[in-house]
Parts: sequence; structure tokens; C-alpha cells
Amino acid sequence: MKKLYLATYEWEGGICLASDGKTLQAAGFDPDRVVSRLRKHFPRCRIEWNPAKLETVLRQLEEYLQGERKAFDVPVHLRGTRFQLRVWNEIRKIPYGQTETYGNIAKALGDVRLSRAVGRAVGTNPVPLIIPCHRVVGTGDRLGGYLGGPAAKKRLLELEGVGSL
Repeated sequence: MKKLYLATYEWEGGICLASDGKTLQAAGFDPDRVVSRLRKHFPRCRIEWNPAKLETVLRQLEEYLQGERKAFDVPVHLRGTRFQLRVWNEIRKIPYGQTETYGNIAKALGDVRLSRAVGRAVGTNPVPLIIPCHRVVGTGDRLGGYLGGPAAKKRLLELEGVGSL
């Protein structure tokens, strides 16, 4: 039986992280949603609270939120459609302290008309912060949605030194 380990980092109500002991499997601002995602992908898994198994990602998260880290290098196991994976990989290319629009991501994927589909893929990001979907904004620097809510998105962008959005 597969074992998965959970930990929480206290920030903006908490960030829940899940690992199989080797790779980050999920992260999110809603622990119930994280556990539900795990149960969907691993219906017979055993989930246990064990922050020691997530020590590296917890440390990197702390460094990021204190402004000492600009990128994460923890191994992540992503599950999604081919399109979602392409979108998440584009998001990973957005540098710290910069933003990109849904439309420009769609354009980079080959079709500017896919901006709404990009938005849906961004909304299903299984590891927010690690894949920095908070850096994706609407046209005209509108914040757009965020899995952790608009206040958390704004706070993360301010942390990275992005101007007023």
C-alpha cells in the first residue's frame, strides 16, 4: 500500500503539502482539497502526518516566503492532461518578480485563442507556489484568480517585488 505524508506550513491560513517521501505529490491552500486530490490518484493509499518527510520543501518554502529563495528545486510528480502539463511547464519559465498573461502563455503554446483553456489549467495547478501560478495575471495587469485567493496572490507578487496590481 502506498504511503503519502502530509505537512502544513503556516502562512495565509496554511499551505498543505503532500509527498511520497521522494517527490512532492500535491500542495494547496485547502487541506481537504489536497487530500481529496490524493485520494483520487491513490484510492488505497495510507496518508499520515509526517513533516519530517517534507523537510526540504518546508525549508525551501520558508526561504521563499522570507525573500531568500527565488526558485524551488524539489522534485515534483505532476499528473495532468498533456495540455495542463504544457501550461504548467510554461508557468515554470516565468522568472521571479515578473508576471505573464494568460494570453501570452497561450501564444507561447501556439494559439492565443487558448487563453481561457490556459486559465482553467492554471486553476488546476497541483502544486501552487512550486509552479508559480500566482505570476499569471490577466490582460492589463488584472490579478485574475488564484487558488489561495486574491489577497494571497497580491501578497506573493508584492513579496517578489512586482509593482502595484
